[in-house]
Amino acid sequence: MKGLHVALLVACLLLSGAPGSAATLTNNDGQSYRVEANVDGQMYGVTILDGATISLCDDGCELRLVTTGQTIVVQPHDSVVIDNGVLSASQ
Repeated sequence: MKGLHVALLVACLLLSGAPGSAATLTNNDGQSYRVEANVDGQMYGVTILDGATISLCDDGCELRLVTTGQTIVVQPHDSVVIDNGVLSASQ
């Protein structure tokens, strides 16, 4: 489990920049999800655990929920939620 936490921390550091400017992603489902972020043409992947919230995409990005293939464009300061296997964002 320790390795997973380290991997999530590294992914958060790669995907987020200045504190307070990044979007947040919260997983409200009872399962983990693999999410990919396209940041300026670079693809990053992270697994978000049930109930977790991470910061990402400080300059905006496109997120893809790997399980369903759903994509969503995320802007800085957006709050993105995974609920019932669906990504949704609010500013």
